[in-house]
Amino acid sequence: MQGKNWRKILAIFLCIAGVAGSFYVQIFQGENPCKLCLIIRYSLITTLIAFLISFFIQKFSVFALFSVLPATVSDIFLIISEQNQMNNPVLCQPNSCYTPEFLGIRMSIWAISVIIPLIAISLLEIKNSFK
Repeated sequence: MQGKNWRKILAIFLCIAGVAGSFYVQIFQGENPCKLCLIIRYSLITTLIAFLISFFIQKFSVFALFSVLPATVSDIFLIISEQNQMNNPVLCQPNSCYTPEFLGIRMSIWAISVIIPLIAISLLEIKNSFK
């Protein structure tokens, strides 16, 4: 394994963990995902695809550039939702998405803890792709 691939492997693991966590909450805890949850889920899947392409096809490592976009967009939506969760029923309805807890931590905090490292890894990959 090359020294620089550990970041891509970590990003792939974070994406898989985030998507698996969202499906766990939906299937095993019985929570239906709201619009915000779906935005985050789809952006994690898109980020996963971009990192898989850049991992397996080394000449297309520029795909790491595109992985920062969905992660950033979902992070922006998540921060806006955390600020206006009770006041803005369009993004996250309080009656259908009250951000359930997993291991005592709200799912929105879990999502932020997955997305922020993904953005950092994406930015490092962008920096290294221009060397």
